[in-house]
Amino acid sequence: MFHRSAPQTTDPKALCGHYRMMDAYIHHLSAERQYGKPADDIQKQNRQTALGNLQKVIADYQKRFASFRPTTAELYGTEVGAVIQSVLIVWVQHRNCYVDINRILEGGSK
Repeated sequence: MFHRSAPQTTDPKALCGHYRMMDAYIHHLSAERQYGKPADDIQKQNRQTALGNLQKVIADYQKRFASFRPTTAELYGTEVGAVIQSVLIVWVQHRNCYVDINRILEGGSK
């Protein structure tokens, strides 16, 4: 949705609203639903590591977009797509520490 709705322009003012919406949504992903089955010390450490990785990816794209100046109208949309792909990878790893997404997708219920 964010990739497809990215404005096709080089005007930073026009890109600002879209970026704020995307950033707020992604930032929320790092704080959402941090509950699951009780965790032992190893699982707690895995959860902290996964959350730290997600927060690093978020901080990285925020830093890149803080001084972003597109040279072509399509560049912002391309960069948004790259951000989404990066965030989704670490978000799935983070969520997997709470709910085993792979097992759910395979139809298991354990």
